[in-house]
Amino acid sequence: MTEPAGPTDPAPDAIQSPAPPPLAGPAPPAVQSTRRLIGASFDLLMRSSDRMRSTSFYIGAIVLGTVGPFALASLILEVAALHRTRREYEALLSSGSGAAFAVLAFVAALGLIVSAVESALAIYPASRIFLNPDCGFGTFSNRPVNSAGIATSKLRAIVAAAETVRSRVSGTGPRESP
Repeated sequence: MTEPAGPTDPAPDAIQSPAPPPLAGPAPPAVQSTRRLIGASFDLLMRSSDRMRSTSFYIGAIVLGTVGPFALASLILEVAALHRTRREYEALLSSGSGAAFAVLAFVAALGLIVSAVESALAIYPASRIFLNPDCGFGTFSNRPVNSAGIATSKLRAIVAAAETVRSRVSGTGPRESP
């Protein structure tokens, strides 16, 4: 006759997992207040060079000016969808709101690419920066994830960003298309 398992004995079919190892290295930093984080950010910004400060401001302005309207439009469309049927929402998008949203999305993508290039220009010379469409087109073994139109839009955003940054760096306007 077997004795029943006591309250400290594990069940016979229970799997015992080992205790997690103690964390190695320094303890994670304590959570700081927003005021301290903002103060530390300004302190870091004031210790940086004039060029880095102006570049940081310029990049922030690009992101705010290009992504901000897209974020607001996304919120507006989300709120507009709350009390509409799917058919009403699709009618709203096809009435011109969808086209405006697509333009804002393109401008936001352009702004993010330009800000990434401007960040790189703060560190590297322009001759060492290349914009390459390495991924994101979604074509794998004859099973395209993205359409040709989406891939074309991505390439157009990269070209527009390159022309925008090139004209700023060289002091000339954008190049003429053939």
